[in-house]
Amino acid sequence: MRGTVFLAICVFLFDTTSVVFGKNTQQPLKGATTNREYRICNGCVPRELVHAPGIGIDLSSSYGTAAIRYHNGTVIDVGRVEGSTEYKDLMNRLSGPYKRYGPPFKTPLDRIEYDLDRAKRLARKFKGIPSTEDVATLSSMLSQLRWLFSRETHMDVYGVVLSMRQMANLLPEDLTEALDWSAMYLIRSYKHQYGPLHNANSAWAGMGMGICEHWQDIEKCEEEEERFTPKQSLALTYTYDELAVEIVVMLNAHTSFRIVQERFTDLSYGTWDNDRSNMTYWDTIGRKVVETSKKSAWPIEELILMGEYAEEKRFLDSIWKALGDTLDIQKLWEPLQRPGFNAEFVAARGAGEMAKRWQGETWNCVEGDWCEGNRDYAL
Repeated sequence: MRGTVFLAICVFLFDTTSVVFGKNTQQPLKGATTNREYRICNGCVPRELVHAPGIGIDLSSSYGTAAIRYHNGTVIDVGRVEGSTEYKDLMNRLSGPYKRYGPPFKTPLDRIEYDLDRAKRLARKFKGIPSTEDVATLSSMLSQLRWLFSRETHMDVYGVVLSMRQMANLLPEDLTEALDWSAMYLIRSYKHQYGPLHNANSAWAGMGMGICEHWQDIEKCEEEEERFTPKQSLALTYTYDELAVEIVVMLNAHTSFRIVQERFTDLSYGTWDNDRSNMTYWDTIGRKVVETSKKSAWPIEELILMGEYAEEKRFLDSIWKALGDTLDIQKLWEPLQRPGFNAEFVAARGAGEMAKRWQGETWNCVEGDWCEGNRDYAL
């Protein structure tokens, strides 16, 4: 019964969005101030969506974090859920080099293995259980995070923005099923319609970067975003289980292009914690970061820090020392010195900010004057 009610709510929200903001219900907008063609929506974003808190989740390689962005502009860190052994194994396996799943097949054996896997999935669904153990593991993490939100807000939580790194082998259908089992769905935007938000993008938003100020006015927001300058960023994720180094070209908080990605499980904080006599550990981190940075021909313009140990002094010192000879390191550090910055929760905070915006925005059209009042006191 609960699943039926949840499905009905999702269908209602999707249908409402389609009817209110779909192309068939829009009228031409005169006097637009940008080069884009805007249309007037026949309907309004429901007031309950405009005022609802934005729910953000970030999944790292070993844990999940949750944050809420409230209607008055307040952002809070809700909590963290430590990943199980199964969860950590899943994140490690699915982040590896891409492996084709499904047609076209290289050999008849590949086809047989695929058909057997699909049959096993269907059999598990017929029994009323997740189609794979990975789906069950992922849905368990998401359910625990959902419980944190419900405890904080005293209300059921359904729509979220999910932040995670690019996972080459995570099937979209498995992620959707895991969300279904946890009674949640991904909020969409006309600027980002499919899948999770890359954690570098959500962290950038959590730092106040790549997002427009006037997000409730689509014309002003588009004008601001058109003036954004692409930034080649160095994204560092430092946790107890790994060091991840990425070079990402950030266009805005919605869109980025990954140039390089390297993962070093042997340079995790846990490696140091288990052998503090290693005198070369911190210098090795600095060297690996520099080596990865040099794989791109363009200079680094932004620094993005994520992970519970990314603000460890010795880690920051090693990065500062390694990059100081080639980059304006002081400039890179400026966004990280803002009040309230927390590398452990920055991606979840950014996901919450995007959730607030996406659920309260129009679908590429401008609300009419009759919608005035729905957005009172929105920040």
